[in-house]
Amino acid sequence: MGIKELLNSLAKEKAPGPALTFTSLHLIKALELMAEGPVGRGKLAKMLGIGEGTVRTIIKRLKDSNLIEISRDGCYLTSFGKEF
Repeated sequence: MGIKELLNSLAKEKAPGPALTFTSLHLIKALELMAEGPVGRGKLAKMLGIGEGTVRTIIKRLKDSNLIEISRDGCYLTSFGKEF
């Protein structure tokens, strides 16, 4: 799967419910911020200009795709995430 396809699948609605409030650009920016070092959910929400609930969804999808890991210090890129 290419970069564009992966980002589009992560930004697509998965099940019935509230509409998503983030785009592929939010995912890219989140990955860029995490590349600089571990970032917490609150800081990520402020820097992206979105709510913490939306950030939780982004983090879950990035983690499920093996792009990030989560630690006490915050979220950071996996080796696959760095290559991506």
